[in-house]
Amino acid sequence: MVTVSDGVGQSHLITVRLPSGDLGAAGLMGVRVRLRGEGEQGDRDEVFFAPGDPASRIVGLVQPDDGSFTYAYEVEGYTTAGLPRAGVSGTSSSAELVVPLP
Repeated sequence: MVTVSDGVGQSHLITVRLPSGDLGAAGLMGVRVRLRGEGEQGDRDEVFFAPGDPASRIVGLVQPDDGSFTYAYEVEGYTTAGLPRAGVSGTSSSAELVVPLP
């Protein structure tokens, strides 16, 4: 993984985990997790899980040195018919984010 920063800031690595790698049992062919750091121009990253992929991925967000680190996340699944299925969204400051399947 390569993290490129445009300016001063601190890099934070976040492990995104699914509770189960069996997407088919949930009627899904994929799950996308989007993450966004705080601020108007907060850093962004996303991961996509497909059947057979490892149940965890590492993403990186860069945040300015001032203030505590927090990020917003949004989960979206894709059914076996290719239709989007809304999942959870929220905020966290944890270095490990376990997201339920939508």
